[in-house]
Amino acid sequence: MNTVSGLQLTITLRLGETVTKSYSSLILIWYLLCKLVLFVDKEKDRIQIRPIIFNVSYLILSYLILSYLILSYLILVLLYLRDYHPANKAMTADRHHTAVFIVITITLLSTGAAAMIYEVVLLREFTLLLGSSFYSGSIVLASIMGGLAIGSLTIGKLSDRTKNPFLLLFVLEMLIALIALIIVPATRRLALYDTWTLTDGIIYAFEFIKLTPTSWHILLFYSSCILLLPAVLMGGELPVAINILSKTKTGRIGEVSGYSYFVDTLGGIIGAISAGLIMIPLFGAITTAHTGGILNTIGAVSVALFMILFRNSEIPITTQTERPRKNRVILAAIIITLIFFLSLFAMGYYKAEQLEYTTVGDLYRGQVVLERTQSRYQSITVIDHDVLGRVLFLDGRVQISESDDEPYSEALVLPAAVTLLNNAAHKLDVIIIGGGDLGVLEVLTRFPDDKIGNITLVDLDPEVIEIAKQYLVSIHNDSWKDHRYKYVAMDGRKYIGEALRDSKKYDLVILDLPDPNNDLLATFYSLELYNDVYSLLAEEGIMATQATQADWALDADGYVVIANTLRQSQFPIVRLYTQYIPSFGQWGFAIASKHYDPLQLSETEIAAVIAEIETNTYSEATHFSLFALPPWLLKDIENTHLINTIDKPVIIREY
Repeated sequence: MNTVSGLQLTITLRLGETVTKSYSSLILIWYLLCKLVLFVDKEKDRIQIRPIIFNVSYLILSYLILSYLILSYLILVLLYLRDYHPANKAMTADRHHTAVFIVITITLLSTGAAAMIYEVVLLREFTLLLGSSFYSGSIVLASIMGGLAIGSLTIGKLSDRTKNPFLLLFVLEMLIALIALIIVPATRRLALYDTWTLTDGIIYAFEFIKLTPTSWHILLFYSSCILLLPAVLMGGELPVAINILSKTKTGRIGEVSGYSYFVDTLGGIIGAISAGLIMIPLFGAITTAHTGGILNTIGAVSVALFMILFRNSEIPITTQTERPRKNRVILAAIIITLIFFLSLFAMGYYKAEQLEYTTVGDLYRGQVVLERTQSRYQSITVIDHDVLGRVLFLDGRVQISESDDEPYSEALVLPAAVTLLNNAAHKLDVIIIGGGDLGVLEVLTRFPDDKIGNITLVDLDPEVIEIAKQYLVSIHNDSWKDHRYKYVAMDGRKYIGEALRDSKKYDLVILDLPDPNNDLLATFYSLELYNDVYSLLAEEGIMATQATQADWALDADGYVVIANTLRQSQFPIVRLYTQYIPSFGQWGFAIASKHYDPLQLSETEIAAVIAEIETNTYSEATHFSLFALPPWLLKDIENTHLINTIDKPVIIREY
């Protein structure tokens, strides 16, 4: 390198360093200014409407970040060129191959991580959408694997025919990054699929050819379509990368393929762990998906810089000036494409928090979203419904509302508690598994200390408890302040196992859990769990559980399975009953007892027990009416042969 070239490069690097620092300062200033105004106003229970000037500020911020990213890359490349500059004719074949190796390694690491980030995010989103990890796992994995297969075959062939596989790889990365902006909101929009005219049209078209798909089958079809396109694009990345590397190491296809799979898989391991354990719990699904888009963008920028600065190094110097105009056009097109897509991506990334609230708001159209958060275990939403009052959603499913609380909580607690209190000569030790809304706790704390002793509530997610304390005051009435209440943040099955090892005993066990819509929740309705609860109970103990829907119009298949499973357990007395709940229709409950039968009480005995507490939906008269099941439900219970176990969770299929 001559003196003039070295001086020019030194000046360029110094200038780049100065500009980088200036951009860093500008980015920080703009970020702080935007955050002062752009925020979620939780005190007013809504997102502040942002003036257009501050939306423009976000756009400016996006360009600053884009420029900073590109400038950083350019400075790194200039540092590399300080030692290996093509003008010195020092770019040998080995050095060119080294540059290819570095670019493909960066691209495969980033794209491998991004692919697994998308898979983890989408698996979670489709679990929320489809309600079962069996269904969601099957759809996500089948669609992604199918897309990867199609992409590998078709784009792999295309990479052999194209004159510039680097350009093909660049286009793939940018398209995947663009899809990352919309994939989560698009998936969440599927929750409204049954309101679409297209859904009715598809069902009618299939009926025309004598097929009768349900709206559920159409939802699976929509889900597969959303997943297929990005999977096809991701499937083409690895064949193109192998194609590029194989040209630098002719005759060593095995080594090239093995290395490519190794780097891609290593990135996937990093992406899967970081998405599941860190990013989704801390930042939410949309921001996590956008992070995957950033990784694809990093790969695209790496490939673009190689095309700009290194691509012509293989061409003899005498031919490099033959088509300068065409090269400048290609260079300009690549830069403009990068600026457009990355600016759009950066805009979406910084608007992710608002987008989270917007997509959730679409699911609860016309209602006020009071709280929306993502805990380590689930999404938690509280809305203010114009009829039901405040409603708690877990993973997009209704758990309880202010209108549901009294009929639900009193029906779950009082028949079992009254049966025990009428016969027990001591105060009861109670354990609640679940019950994070604190409604069951409130009913128990109505009884005086000489009737109900310690109340242990075991729930895996402490954030549900805290949100209930803040937003569901009319449900819990500050019962969590009662001195008898103790909260344990633990999985219910694990707690039961530890309690059995420690020989703990409880008089009353109440299972107030989400419905068994996936394989994990189904274990709480299994024969094995019911037998463990039997061992956990004292000699004359009782278990009460919610048992899913038992409605003529809305079906009762899950209730029937729970009923038969309880009858096959060790409990000698099993009583089934129902109550009308505003949000759900007729709802099923069950009592399993070691000794006392809730139907062997008299109205006088019931009245004596509840005389000292206030009840709104339960009395000595309604006690017996709860257990009066309709003939169709009794018939279904008698005819079922299904038993829900941990190994065979049949309740998922029936629920």
